[in-house]
Amino acid sequence: MVLIALSIIVLVLCSRYKQEPMTNSRTGITVTTIITAVITFFELTGVVALGVMNGIFGGDAFRQMLYDAIASGELDFEDFATANEAMNFALSVVNAVFIVSIIVCILVAAFGIFATVIGFKTMADKTLTAAAAANTAARNQAYNMPCYNNCNTSFQNGYYNYGNPQQNYQTYAQSNTGNSTDKQRFSKQRVVLRMRKQKFRRTEILFKLRCGKS
Repeated sequence: MVLIALSIIVLVLCSRYKQEPMTNSRTGITVTTIITAVITFFELTGVVALGVMNGIFGGDAFRQMLYDAIASGELDFEDFATANEAMNFALSVVNAVFIVSIIVCILVAAFGIFATVIGFKTMADKTLTAAAAANTAARNQAYNMPCYNNCNTSFQNGYYNYGNPQQNYQTYAQSNTGNSTDKQRFSKQRVVLRMRKQKFRRTEILFKLRCGKS
């Protein structure tokens, strides 16, 4: 089940990566594909182990051991006419279980191999790798631009287009220049108000002095 889930994840990531190539998506594909390849290898090892076990349990040694257990009464065979009939039924059940398990493991391993091949093939595509690098660089540049929220962003032919960065920067610079001008005007107004307030205080002090002399 884990191998099936990982294989599906690899296929979904590859599909999205082909539609919108990005470096982080490629990293995700690399990690999941490697893990899928490792688990697929162990699944194939399990298929071989099941085949060996099926051969062991179908051999003459196991058959003789089972026959001796039935003949000695250790295993109940009341539902069967003879010990040979009970032994053949038990062996057929064991053989069927191993065969079904082997078939299921082979199908799961085949799906894992398919997903692994798709993953490595997608990673080896130089066109997608170049597009991912370009898209990631463009996105990072757009994030670092001051006017990112106002950029004209579009996705065409596998690449991001964030408009004209120089124009965006000029717009931001003009905006900052306007803000600086407003701040300077406000500062000048504050200075003028301070000077007027000081002049008013001086006039008030002189008036009080004159009143005191009179």
